[in-house]
Amino acid sequence: VLLGQSIFDLVDPSDVPKARYRLNEKRTGERATRDLELRLLLPLRQDGDGEETGHFRISAEGIYQGSTPCPDDFIGTQGIIHDITEQKKLEEKLLNAQKMEAIGSLAAGVAHDLNNVLAGVATYPELLLLELPPDSPLRAKISFIQRSGQRAAAIVQDLLTLGRRGAKNAETINLNAVISDYLTSLEFDAVRKHHPNTTLENNLAPDLLNVNGSRVHLAKAFMTLLT
Repeated sequence: VLLGQSIFDLVDPSDVPKARYRLNEKRTGERATRDLELRLLLPLRQDGDGEETGHFRISAEGIYQGSTPCPDDFIGTQGIIHDITEQKKLEEKLLNAQKMEAIGSLAAGVAHDLNNVLAGVATYPELLLLELPPDSPLRAKISFIQRSGQRAAAIVQDLLTLGRRGAKNAETINLNAVISDYLTSLEFDAVRKHHPNTTLENNLAPDLLNVNGSRVHLAKAFMTLLT
């Protein structure tokens, strides 16, 4: 199938400039082409119908009649092409795994820093609520700060889960409570301000059964659907 074709006809278009610069098939000795990586368009291995791009490592050198290379004595080219497609796929998987590991480490570091910042936000509202009388007008505002701190702490926990590359332990939750909490959150207030002409109506089933899952992830899923 490939007989009589120029190798440049087989090179992936994006690799043609590199191939023309590096691949001189008349060179010999130290100047010959060694371990040049190119993407080649070859017939599909299964049925020969169509083309697929593979990664190959190419070494080639010219053959001459005499011991000293001379244009008049040039006979042809000999070379070896190694298929390294599977190797490239494995390298790409390894690179992606390393990227995810780096992201996880970064997320864990950010989460630990945020934990220190949120310690006061999550703790002091509870202490203030214990000191305030039941009829204090400040209780509602402080309770709102407390819920915001708890949501922020849950997001930090999410980052720590990503850093450990593990699944967050599921808990028994009520979806109505997840939805109601979001509709009274600062995040929803920000969304509503961007859509002032939109009216939201909810009709939550009073007999909804509890589910086992991650409160943070379910809240994010609902937030995305609502947006």
